Amino acid sequence: MRTNLSKSGLPTLGVGGGAASNTAEFRVILNGEKRLKKPIFIARHGQLSCSSTQAIIALQKGDYIVDVRFKRDASREAWECGEIRISAKRVIAVAKGVDEIEVEPAVISYDDIPEKCWEGGNVYHNRDGEYFAEVER
Repeated sequence: MRTNLSKSGLPTLGVGGGAASNTAEFRVILNGEKRLKKPIFIARHGQLSCSSTQAIIALQKGDYIVDVRFKRDASREAWECGEIRISAKRVIAVAKGVDEIEVEPAVISYDDIPEKCWEGGNVYHNRDGEYFAEVER
């Protein structure tokens, strides 16, 4: 899988998302314990803050890359009815200075994704990347 490189050569991917009129989607990266990771960059305003790259996360072996699509108002009931699609990959190899990572398919459920990610995914034209990354306040 192709990634971007940080200034220090770490492979990175963007996370973020939000809702449109009828659908919503987001990408989130979870660590091996299925918790949100700290970003190396977060867009707080401007064009990037309203995109699928609201925060940049450095990737490590064992991380999960999770892409979610659903109709507006995601809920447990929607998950149980099959209305939410979750696609996940697990990072199995990364190398500093190389923008290609090795991934394998992974299984992630509704409960594995933190609640604040679902909240951010439901926000119409979301501009807050903090929903999809671990940010200290």
